Amino acid sequence: MRATKIRCFLIVTDVFLFLSVLTEIIVLFFIVTGVFLFLSALTEIIVLFFIVTGVFLFLSALTEIIVSIYRSYDHVFLQDL
Repeated sequence: MRATKIRCFLIVTDVFLFLSVLTEIIVLFFIVTGVFLFLSALTEIIVLFFIVTGVFLFLSALTEIIVSIYRSYDHVFLQDL
């Protein structure tokens, strides 16, 4: 009778150990998933930064072109005077 109780105790202990290991695997999966989500969000922020920088560079170049065209026409009009 005592051996049966010990076997039952060992079986229950093995079940709880198995569930503990399974829980650890699931937690590690969620941690890895969280790291990849964080890296994805960080990449998205960097890409948005480069897009905004590109827009400002384009607007700066466009402004330079408009100013140079204006100055060239202003120079032509001043020569006529």
